Parts: sequence; C-alpha cells; structure tokens
Amino acid sequence: MTIFLVLALYLVFIQALVSEVKKMKKSFLAGLGFVLILVFRSPFCGMDVTGSSWTIMPESYAGVFLRISSFSIWEVLTDPQSVQGHMEVGWLLLTKIISLFTSNVQVFVAVIAILHIIPVSYIIGKYSKNVVLSYFVFAGLGFYIHYFSGIRQMLAVSVILLAFDQLYQKRMIWFVLIVLLASTIHRSSLFFIIIWPLSRIRLSFLTSLLTIIVLIVLMPLYDSLVSVLISLFFGEGYKNYIDNNAGGALTMFVVYALFLLSSFVRKTNDPLLQLLQVLVLVGVASQSLGVLSGGAITRIGFYFNIFLIFLLPEVLLSVEVSSRKIISSIAVILLCAFFVMTTTPVSSSGVIPYEFFWNNPAK
Repeated sequence: MTIFLVLALYLVFIQALVSEVKKMKKSFLAGLGFVLILVFRSPFCGMDVTGSSWTIMPESYAGVFLRISSFSIWEVLTDPQSVQGHMEVGWLLLTKIISLFTSNVQVFVAVIAILHIIPVSYIIGKYSKNVVLSYFVFAGLGFYIHYFSGIRQMLAVSVILLAFDQLYQKRMIWFVLIVLLASTIHRSSLFFIIIWPLSRIRLSFLTSLLTIIVLIVLMPLYDSLVSVLISLFFGEGYKNYIDNNAGGALTMFVVYALFLLSSFVRKTNDPLLQLLQVLVLVGVASQSLGVLSGGAITRIGFYFNIFLIFLLPEVLLSVEVSSRKIISSIAVILLCAFFVMTTTPVSSSGVIPYEFFWNNPAK
C-alpha cells in the first residue's frame, strides 16, 4: 500500500507547488510519478509480466521478450502464432523492436511503462477539468494497478484514450484506425468501436436509471453471452475465469452506476460531458456482465470506465458553490482511498507488496 501513499503525497505536492503551471505540463509532471513507480518496480511485481513470483516463465511477457530475438521481424508479422499463440501481432512486433536494442528485462519493463503513461498524461492534460483529481481517480478506482500485471491490455487501454480524442473531434477515420491499432495489441479493444454509433445518443438521468435497472434484471441470463464474448475478445483460455468471481464486480458495478447517475446533477448540453456519460454507461453494462459470471469479462469495461477519470472532475468542478466543490472533491479522494485499502490487497496480482527491481531483479 506504500506506493499509493507515495503517489497521494506526490499529487498533493504537484497541486500545492506547481498549481500555476499550464495544465498539459502539470499532467505530465503528475504522470512522471506514476511512470517512475512502474519503471523501478521488479519484473516480479505483477504476476503476468514473468508468470511467477520467482522465475520467468516462457509464456509470460518477459519470457516472450527473451526468446523473440530468435525470430525475425518477418516471422513475427507473418506467423505470430509460432512466437506466442495467445498474443496479438502488434504486441509481438513491439516486443521484437525493443529486443533489437536490449535483452534486459528491466529495460523492457521501463519502455512499456513509459508507453503506458504518456497517452494517459496527454489525454488528462487535454480534457480533464482538474489534473490532480483525475490522477487520484486513476489510482484510486483500480485502473493504475492493472498496469503492473495486465501490461498488454492496459497498453491497449492507453491507445484507446487516443482514439477517444479522435472520436470527440469527429475524426472518424483516425478513430477507427487507432482502435484497429489497439486491437493488434489486445483484441478486446475492438469492442470500443461500438462507441461510434452510440456517441450520437444523448442520455438523461431517467434513461440511464432505466438502463441500469434492465441490466440488473437481465444479470441471471448473461452466462451464455459472457462465454461468447470471452471467446471472441479474449480467447478460449479466459473461459477458466467464468466461474471465478473476483468478488469486487458487484461493488464496482454499484459504484460506477452511482457515479454515472450523479453526473446528471449538472444540467448542460456540454458535448464532452454527454459523450463521457455514454462511455461510462457502456462501462457499467460491461461491469454487469461479470457480477454473476466472474471477473474476466469485466475487463472489457476498462476501455469505458477509464473515462471516469474525466467524468468525475467534470461534474465536481461544475458545482457553483466553492465550498461544496472542495467538499465534493475531498469526498471523492477519500472514497478512492477507501477502495485502495479495501480492494487492492485482494486483487493486486502480485503487486502488493511493492518491490524495487534491485531487491528482486530478473534472473
């Protein structure tokens, strides 16, 4: 839990001492702390990187990195299955390119960490009403911790943030191309393409509430749908998780739904807020799929619920009374701290306790 305390203190420092810095610079300064924690962590801090807490497994991300040097770029592009069957060609190509310059696993981890956070910092700097609050939500609602273990999918999530930028600016060709790029890293990101037609919808409190009620009523019927979606967007191997409910799916469904409904307190025609509401509602729907069927399918929701890092500041900072604005912001930060303390230890995927790479280096 120490890393979250360090991040919280760092964000308070950024807010207090560099408050006059332009928003984009402030976002990258705040993001620097998140990058450094990822860069200096041991490869064994996050189970999927090495596949083990004590050695590098061949099928893990680090294992593939170490043996991909024996494959040519042409082989990676034309026969990715021979390199690693369940990994997409875009991810394998990126891994291969990094391997051309180094065989050091720690450098590989560092490069991926930088690629993870740069898009997050850029989009927060461009769209967030409050940079520091966005980073608190990013860390507190569990998005950041997934960057330690699910490094392939979370890189796809970061790329999807860039696709959102193009969607909002109505550059639809670029939007589609960036979503396709993300799908070469993790194919589940292709699901984000549905936001194109849905982005035309203008939600209200009533329609959102009714949708959430329908989702709850339909939950017992989701099993077959979940099985199909997991096979389509994740692969057959993830079906092992269908009956393995992570325990937090229901809690997060309720939290995301309440955050979404609270956003309608502000009555506005702001197109950004309206798009964020649609995105989070799709995320709530994705989260509902995992309440009874297990946690794996809720990973589709990452591509949509990540936009809570913009929605919450957007709503809170629209409050006209200054004292209420401060109280609301503090309440969200405390809520994020509560989630970190109650959910992180049981879903940390080997991240807690945090280890520096010099204390447990890759062998």
